[in-house]
Amino acid sequence: MFDTSPRQSLPDDDTLARLDQLAGMISEALKRLMQSAQLSAALRDSYTRANWILRSISDGIIEWQLGNERLTISPRLEMQLGYSAGTLDSRLEALHERVAPEMREEFQALLAIQRLQETPFSIELRIRTRQGDYRWFKLRAQFQVRDDAPYRFIGSLLDIHQQHMAAVAQADKLCRYERQQAVLIRLGNAHHAEGAGLEDLMPWICQQVADALQVRKVSFWKMNPEGTRLSLSHVHDGELPAPHDATSAN
Repeated sequence: MFDTSPRQSLPDDDTLARLDQLAGMISEALKRLMQSAQLSAALRDSYTRANWILRSISDGIIEWQLGNERLTISPRLEMQLGYSAGTLDSRLEALHERVAPEMREEFQALLAIQRLQETPFSIELRIRTRQGDYRWFKLRAQFQVRDDAPYRFIGSLLDIHQQHMAAVAQADKLCRYERQQAVLIRLGNAHHAEGAGLEDLMPWICQQVADALQVRKVSFWKMNPEGTRLSLSHVHDGELPAPHDATSAN
């Protein structure tokens, strides 16, 4: 407390009581100011950390709230789709249009089921990028419900394109291996009429090879005993009807 001149005596009790009340009010005001400053600093720190997390994680984030015609989209997702920050169309309809046409019906049906569930769900989708191609993403999301209606939707989109393509390639490789093994077993276990020669078996052998390799055309060539000339004995072409021509080549 400050005064304009020295006092010769203490203030009366009523003045002291009012000054004490004023001091309490000032103390409470200072506490509120300090708490407000701390909360603001904590909020700024939380906002900074949230932005850092959104930039650092590999997932793109989308959010929708009741009354909004647009989604809130994280810069990470825009970058994954080939866009600069703030340039991706965030309309609700635009999200559905980016899903591959053959998946839209399934995606919309899933949203219709989950919109009142308030339980996490996930789905793998092909989503169109700025370049026009499609990449595989895994959507993990959840609705929040109020008054028996969807209130908020938040989800993350993880780019799984490389993992998905690798899994598809591995599955194709396994399928080819199993198909080839089945053909080898058929070739080894086949029973043919007695006296059937190689010339008679050529069409069947070429057919089996075409099935094993999943190719359209297979040729069977023979070399003469002198090793000077190749002869084309049989051609199997899956798009041409039999019989096939046999020609010679020097």
